[in-house]
Amino acid sequence: MNSQGKIIAVLTATLLLGGVLGALLVGTVRGEREQKRERIREEGGLARHIERVVEPTDEEQREAIREVIAPWEMRNRRLLRRTHMAMKRGFDSMLVELAPILSDEQLERLRREGRRIRPPGPGGRRPGPGRGGRKGPP
Repeated sequence: MNSQGKIIAVLTATLLLGGVLGALLVGTVRGEREQKRERIREEGGLARHIERVVEPTDEEQREAIREVIAPWEMRNRRLLRRTHMAMKRGFDSMLVELAPILSDEQLERLRREGRRIRPPGPGGRRPGPGRGGRKGPP
């Protein structure tokens, strides 16, 4: 192989390696962000998050912060549930409209995908990396 061929091979390998490393980094950052959102959605998660941000000076301030956050956390949880239910109803309505257009196989694949829509929070978490779910596209 001549020197020009070697240079092209090294550049190609470098670009491929950079692409793979970039994809891995993006996946890691994305997974960490999703985990952070899930931790905030857990019961008491919003309070823990805000406490980490504001760093209460003592236990009295920590308790006062929790008293303010508790009703907001419940309100947010209700909003998430309502939003999820509305999205599920919309998905079901879309299925009804798509049924005459799709083959039985296509419709079944879409129904399976719709069953993956679960409410946020404990018991309803969507599968993902490390929780028994797929790590990427099929």
